Amino acid sequence: MSKAPTRSAELPYKRTRIQGAQWYDAGENERLFPEVTKQMASVLVGQFHARDAEGRVYPVHEFRESQPDEADGEEPLSTYRLAIGDRVNHLGGDEFELVQSGIKLTRTV
Repeated sequence: MSKAPTRSAELPYKRTRIQGAQWYDAGENERLFPEVTKQMASVLVGQFHARDAEGRVYPVHEFRESQPDEADGEEPLSTYRLAIGDRVNHLGGDEFELVQSGIKLTRTV
């Protein structure tokens, strides 16, 4: 296990201590997982409920890029996740699908 630095001047880059883990380089995470870093630059813009075929209710959060590429001239990309973090695909209209399980959801009013 790596030794914790004693002064911030010893750090050539930002490092964070994760509970129960070794030191972690935040810059390395951005290089290894650029799609995650880009997603982390998203802003929560909406919340709604969706139901599956059996009537269960799921709280869904809508995120949008905080700094969309203006060069593309397109609308900012929206992504959807359940409140517990599971990814959700928007199929169009009020229809959604849970990525992990494939359960179809319908947005409720």
